[in-house]
Amino acid sequence: MRKPGGRDLADYKEFLGFDERHLAGKTVLDLGSGSQEKLTKDLKEAGVEANVISLNPDYSLKKYRRVINNQDDWQKKSVAAVAQALPFKDASFDVVLGLESVTMYVML
Repeated sequence: MRKPGGRDLADYKEFLGFDERHLAGKTVLDLGSGSQEKLTKDLKEAGVEANVISLNPDYSLKKYRRVINNQDDWQKKSVAAVAQALPFKDASFDVVLGLESVTMYVML
């Protein structure tokens, strides 16, 4: 059963099968991070220092931007974009994670 508040580090580990320690010192793109950006927060709580960029298409919408911006511990590394049109240079990331992001969007 899904926990309230969205996916967390345990979900990423379970479904994607990785050890969070492997993210230490890496630049990570979190595709479809969700408004709470729990991966970033959970890594920090686990003592893993990683540069996580949260790709969140909802961030382009004012009502969602307000929710994200009003979080006390927001990391201010959210990018409003979709995976089909990444606004980054090639080889910008060491790791790309996407939990549930592919099933949430339809390509037209």
